[in-house]
Amino acid sequence: MKNITSKICLAVTILAAVFISNGCKKDVSPQEPAGTTIAELGKLFNERGYETVLIQPMADTLSIIWTPSWDKPVTETKNDTVENVRIPMIPQLKNIKTGKIVSDAHFLGFARYIKAKIAKTTTFYLAVYTTNSEVTVVNPDTFSGMMTLKNLETGSSTVYKYLNGKQI
Repeated sequence: MKNITSKICLAVTILAAVFISNGCKKDVSPQEPAGTTIAELGKLFNERGYETVLIQPMADTLSIIWTPSWDKPVTETKNDTVENVRIPMIPQLKNIKTGKIVSDAHFLGFARYIKAKIAKTTTFYLAVYTTNSEVTVVNPDTFSGMMTLKNLETGSSTVYKYLNGKQI
């Protein structure tokens, strides 16, 4: 009986030691500084390695290079706090074989934006707007069509339908 009691005490002591040691470990997961500002979004985006979403291959010889306009953010505020930031992206066509670039290309009824949700940590999304209309510049505030929102960290995507800038 004494042998069983000592084994139970030893097991409880080991479990307690494990819980205490795990509870005292320092969190070493990559964290961004508290209070990321809009001005720091471009740097944070690049530090996380998301710049690969800025190049969209098309066929064998052509790719679209999307350039974020970090200096032209559109903010969405809630309770006097910036919650989401939308960064417009300007497309350029590049011929892979010749290296020739066509600057400021526009596509009918198609646009991409980087969306950043600012909370304890900042989450980046790629927002792709597509519509059947023949507008050359898609304005998300008055947009009617489909918007695909891709979480750049997890890779998961969600499709939303919009009518006159409102999600339906």
